[in-house]
Amino acid sequence: MELPEIEKILIKSDDTLSDEEEAELKNWLENIIMRIQNDEKFIANIGRLLDYNRLKKQGFTKEQIAEFSLKDEEIMKFTQDLVNQHKIDHDYMFGYPANMQKDSYVIRYLRYLESKLYFTNSCGNAYSQGNYRMNNAKQELEVIEKVKENLGLNMDDFWGYITMGGTEGNMWGIREGFNNFPNGILYYSDASHYSVTKMSDMIRAPKHEIIESTNEKINIEKLIERIKINYQTSMAPAILLLTFGTTTLGSIDDIDIICERLNELGIPHYIHVDAALYGGIPNNQISSPAEKFRLLNSTDIDSISISFHKYVGSQKSNGVLLSKSKKYDKFIDYIGNNDVTFCGSRDFPTFSLQQRIEELYHRTNPDVYIENVRYFEKLLIDNNIYYIKGIEFGNIFVINKPNEEICKKYQLATFMKDGIEYAHVIIFPYHNKKIMNELVNELVYNKVSIQRKREEDNNGKN
Repeated sequence: MELPEIEKILIKSDDTLSDEEEAELKNWLENIIMRIQNDEKFIANIGRLLDYNRLKKQGFTKEQIAEFSLKDEEIMKFTQDLVNQHKIDHDYMFGYPANMQKDSYVIRYLRYLESKLYFTNSCGNAYSQGNYRMNNAKQELEVIEKVKENLGLNMDDFWGYITMGGTEGNMWGIREGFNNFPNGILYYSDASHYSVTKMSDMIRAPKHEIIESTNEKINIEKLIERIKINYQTSMAPAILLLTFGTTTLGSIDDIDIICERLNELGIPHYIHVDAALYGGIPNNQISSPAEKFRLLNSTDIDSISISFHKYVGSQKSNGVLLSKSKKYDKFIDYIGNNDVTFCGSRDFPTFSLQQRIEELYHRTNPDVYIENVRYFEKLLIDNNIYYIKGIEFGNIFVINKPNEEICKKYQLATFMKDGIEYAHVIIFPYHNKKIMNELVNELVYNKVSIQRKREEDNNGKN
């Protein structure tokens, strides 16, 4: 079957390919991929010979060329070995929030095209064009609009820009809070992301208070009490960093209740929300945390930070900062543009990122997010494995820390709380059910081994 005929069936009719036609197309595709991979390696080898010839003409000796050749072969082999290892590590990565979904073929092609681009720099901001044109402002704005739509934000209230990750977004929010209220006090919980304390120290926040949490949700009564006391004694407005999905449990602060209490008290405030993981989950998904965000009264939220390398699964550590406020907006004649960012020079938002968000938000079944979460939860319950979750529909499971071998094999992040060692397992759609079963089986074996050891120790004491 020819390609135009296949396109006609799939694009211009209601038909689908037969099983035989689909198998034929897949076989055709795999053969092309294999040929391309071989051709790329052949191109590299021919190309480097031309490079060596050019270097010889420039005066480099044969001994130097031989040394260059060895180094080039070494880096190519190292990179290939790393790619091969990543294919294995990818399947067994359960401890870090990164949704490593397989690229669609359109995304793969876009990533190939992106590799042909020259230096790109999204300096300044995407809302005005300066004299530097090698950026990608149009794609940046489209990505921002898609994220705002997903969170149910008023399109006209919020602007934004692509950050280097959630940490930059949090740093921007903290700084902007102090820009709005120079005599303000920063409040955040002891369950906030570690970047919050780091950023507070880096910008030397004039005043900040860490409020204790309960199950990683900031303690509302203690928070309001401290804000009231500080406002009564020094008229200090409140700058709050609240979390929509904490690092270890995935808990969500009661943002609406906190806003309501502050409004009742008439205390000026700036609220930044760290929604690194949950903020990127499509709202059309069953039990999506992003749908819960849409129910919030966003009129009291001033800025939001989301990471794209988490649920969205971007290959780069990018994120997005959404904000109402823009106190720092300075014209830079060097770039002929207003700079509202924190970093200044920024990695450009890729076409493949835009396509990934488009596919994720509009071309996935509504049970993609929750299917593996429910499957893994049932495995834990059926095998009597103790776990904690911050929210019912979250994808973060906190378990008792297993042995080091399991932690290393499945790349589990571990932490200590109240003298007990824990690990968390974060479940994404890309995880293979067979490997989830492997993990739980090993957790069961580890649990039995610990119990036997305890019994042996007790018998030895007796």
